[in-house]
Amino acid sequence: MINQLESNTQFEIALGKFIKKFSELEYSLLYYWSLIDDPKNQNLVVKLNFGSSFDDRRKKVTKYINNNLPELSERWKNINNKLTTINKERRYLIHGLGLSNFNNNTIKAVIKLNNQINVKIFTEAQINVLLNEIAHVLTGNDGLEGEFLIDFTTIRFNEYNSLNAIGKIVYRVNDKILTSYKG
Repeated sequence: MINQLESNTQFEIALGKFIKKFSELEYSLLYYWSLIDDPKNQNLVVKLNFGSSFDDRRKKVTKYINNNLPELSERWKNINNKLTTINKERRYLIHGLGLSNFNNNTIKAVIKLNNQINVKIFTEAQINVLLNEIAHVLTGNDGLEGEFLIDFTTIRFNEYNSLNAIGKIVYRVNDKILTSYKG
């Protein structure tokens, strides 16, 4: 049987992993923002928008896909729905008033939403489920850092290249050029 102090440490580790993994989601959306605003100056776009909220980043990508990339809209809708759900849970875990219970290794998170007090209790196992959901959104089928990113980037770079006579972008993945412009 695991002792309570050790169990609490595992809970804290799970919560720390959640925070770290969620920040990967945040950065991933910021990277998409940089592809949208200026594919040739992505570092500058990241710096200018570094303090933007998760929702602002998500909305920016959503608007761009809906207006410019209808071929990706269904895939994005699935990703976006998952992002919305994960972000709601994050709000409880990160911004909620946390009350730990050492006896049953839970955290009670209290937030105010629409002028109502909302309470949610999380266990270590529930936080680990959220971690797996974030990992899937990042690298699973149609993940933000997987196939969806490759398709989004290819289409965005092709769009950029069609609008610019000089400074075209060649996009390679695994030594294969994916953009229409080959260099």
